Amino acid sequence: MNAISQGYIKPKEAGTDLEDFAQFLISRNMAPITIKRHMKSIRICERILAKDVYQITEQDFERLTEELGNVAQSTKDSYILAYRRYYEFCSGIDPLENNGQTGRHFCPMGIRSTVQIELYSEDLDRYELHLRQNGTKETEIEMVMKCIRHCLKMIIAVDGHVDVYKISKFTLIGLERMMSGLKRATVRRYLVSLGMFVLFMTGTNPYQDYIDSTDFRKVAPKENRADAQIEEFTNHSWKNGDKERTYRRKAETVRRCIERLDRIVGKVKFEEIGHGEIVELVRDMQASGLKDSTIRKYIMDFGLFLGHVTGSNPVRIRNLPLNNSEAHRKFIFRDDFKKMLNRADPEEFLILSLGATLGLRANEIASIMLDDINGKEIFVRGKGRGKGKVAKFELSPMVLDGLDEYMRYRSEIIEKYGDGSKGHLFVNAYMNRGTPMSVNAVEGRIKALGQKVDVILSSHCLRRLFCTTMYDLGEDEVVIQRMMRHSDLNTTRECYYYADPRKVLKTKTDLENTLLA
Repeated sequence: MNAISQGYIKPKEAGTDLEDFAQFLISRNMAPITIKRHMKSIRICERILAKDVYQITEQDFERLTEELGNVAQSTKDSYILAYRRYYEFCSGIDPLENNGQTGRHFCPMGIRSTVQIELYSEDLDRYELHLRQNGTKETEIEMVMKCIRHCLKMIIAVDGHVDVYKISKFTLIGLERMMSGLKRATVRRYLVSLGMFVLFMTGTNPYQDYIDSTDFRKVAPKENRADAQIEEFTNHSWKNGDKERTYRRKAETVRRCIERLDRIVGKVKFEEIGHGEIVELVRDMQASGLKDSTIRKYIMDFGLFLGHVTGSNPVRIRNLPLNNSEAHRKFIFRDDFKKMLNRADPEEFLILSLGATLGLRANEIASIMLDDINGKEIFVRGKGRGKGKVAKFELSPMVLDGLDEYMRYRSEIIEKYGDGSKGHLFVNAYMNRGTPMSVNAVEGRIKALGQKVDVILSSHCLRRLFCTTMYDLGEDEVVIQRMMRHSDLNTTRECYYYADPRKVLKTKTDLENTLLA
């Protein structure tokens, strides 16, 4: 469609320029941040081409692609898409109607969608007030309302109208496809916001049905030349009792190693990969800023894969150019712990209690089910193949008090946002409210609480506190080993109380006092 005839765009004889293009995008309801990115991308392309936009040809777009060769593919696509739109605009073509073959899908969001959304203005205002009364931050409210309105506009663009009471998981699947060019985290934020609004209006959350019926949380891996062998390797890991999380991690690690190796030494057959190729792979990983501890894990998993495929594992960790210095372990002690307890909400209090009085790991805390709690006892699934080793603990008075308080807190969340917990004890209270809390969410809650009281820590610091406190009390180290559930006493010694920074400080102080005496 020619946009000049519709009155949208000035012909190029009228001197259309970048400012006119920006005003056009504003008139088409494009977000200000997107317009800003378009302007930046266009200026970069103009500097590269050094030509007037009216003299641009398709060959210039090919040259632009070559000149941007070292730029990430997603960034390159966004630069070229923005400049192509600017070129089409100056050529008298509506760039948002002629979408091209590249980049994100844009929907025509004009007067019709604005009028339709006005029908829900009171409901949107009530929901905004509801978020404010529940203590949601103003910046978060602004983002949520923007996401909801954008989703409603997209529904109107396709169906011609919107009925909140008829929004289902199939509506969300359609929205996901329309936003296929956006980052997955951004799509998730849009769909979660819309789902919570529909829950507020109707009492049911279509997003919960959506994630139950789709594989949305799992990122589809890129095609790899070894996909068949990787699948066979993961099946082998699964048959050997590895947890799903473990064999998925191994598969992703192997994919990354193969992609790196293909880039730096070419597509070498797996049977021909030897120590030299592994060393090149390690150096490439070091150059990209990966920690040596991470590289060690990657290389070990890659070696297991090569051993499975070829029958020979070329990886010899001791012969690789890795720094074998001890890992830096963070510790906290009683004063830090008390400061955190004083600022903790019911959820944080219970996590702190489980970590510091039972020595539970973050993944063990996240995996606790309601059925695992039986009076004053709790069953915990720890590390190990399959479902992990199951341990039984007596709950201390501190944990019991925290549990009672948290269950009331949990009930309020479930009552407001619906029960998507699937039987888990800990549920999300902020994003995806009412759904099971992940290991990363547990870790994030502890780190955020530490920031409030100026304590730098990880969730595993609670387990170290559990160990060092028992050692300070003079408990037998074999008892400590059993309480920590370590199969090897050396692990307890080397990773916990031998690594205690207070011992290092005391040794340095005693040394200085002796030298200066």
